[in-house]
Amino acid sequence: MKRGNLIIGITGTIRSGKGTLVNALTNKGFHHFSFRKYLEDLGARNRDEMVELANRLRKEHGPSYIAEQLFAQAQKISIEPGFKGASIIESLRTPGEIKALREKGEFYLIAVDAPLKERYDRAVKEGSSTDNITFEEFKEHDQREMASDDPTKQNISDCMQEADYLFWNDYETKEKAETEFTSGKYGFLNLFGNNKRRPTFDEVFMRQAVEWSSRSTCLSRHTGAVIVDEDNTLISQGYNGAPRGVMHCEDRGGCERRKRNIPSGERLELCFAVHAEANAILNSKQPVVGATMYATNHPCNDCSKVIIQKGIKKVIYLGNYVSELGEIMLEEAGVEMQRYRQGVHPKAFPRIWD
Repeated sequence: MKRGNLIIGITGTIRSGKGTLVNALTNKGFHHFSFRKYLEDLGARNRDEMVELANRLRKEHGPSYIAEQLFAQAQKISIEPGFKGASIIESLRTPGEIKALREKGEFYLIAVDAPLKERYDRAVKEGSSTDNITFEEFKEHDQREMASDDPTKQNISDCMQEADYLFWNDYETKEKAETEFTSGKYGFLNLFGNNKRRPTFDEVFMRQAVEWSSRSTCLSRHTGAVIVDEDNTLISQGYNGAPRGVMHCEDRGGCERRKRNIPSGERLELCFAVHAEANAILNSKQPVVGATMYATNHPCNDCSKVIIQKGIKKVIYLGNYVSELGEIMLEEAGVEMQRYRQGVHPKAFPRIWD
């Protein structure tokens, strides 16, 4: 590995803890290059001005302009032993920036996220003048930066889908988050060097769930799920699609819900598909009481009922599509729900281990 060419990109939601990860890496010898500082040096004084200026620069010079300016600065750093000479570029906000950096050499992207309310509380407690806003304003800013069809504007949601490594930062202290990020069981830096760690069970099984989702015939969302016993042995798997012997939606002329312009998540009784979570339970040749399910998304209301009734004790999910009623039922039933907290993104396995 040519450590001097190593570039770490960081993307993530507002106040999710990007700076905490930067601090953890700079303490290990990385050099830090920040979008925020770059825009402040050009005169931006608050978040709105930063967004406006960044969008204008991308429109005038191309979607990857700012990232490439920071990359040019990073290339001036001299190569030294260890991670000294390696660089962090924070905060990437468009897929074009990520694409440009991947083409320049050894590049890995970290995506960090945290619960919305916790992120706002951090903004209130620790924020600068750019974060002196109400909770509703905070949510509006968050949603504005998550998605856009314009390649010159922020699209954090798509950036996070491109990540090589995920970090769910709901830790109570920055010190704990830093320790877990760099050197814990799932530690990011443990992926480098001669003693590179092997994949954890969470990483392996979530990758399998994602791979099973590729079998889906749903025209709206591909999902997958696997079930493992208490000994971490795979006992079942499933993906969303029509029941055996029933035509897939693409063969019957399209999705019935789409034909009726029904919003996402509503009128699921019109869907022909059996969901991945339910299919994994139905496909099992043995009881699933006490088992753990890995799913690409949070279970819907109906799948939550089946999970509870069949005795699954824990669900680890990758996506952030959360069913409110399902969440309530699962909590009442004592099913442990856990976001895929930390580790290599399932789609990044070939870049890390293969």
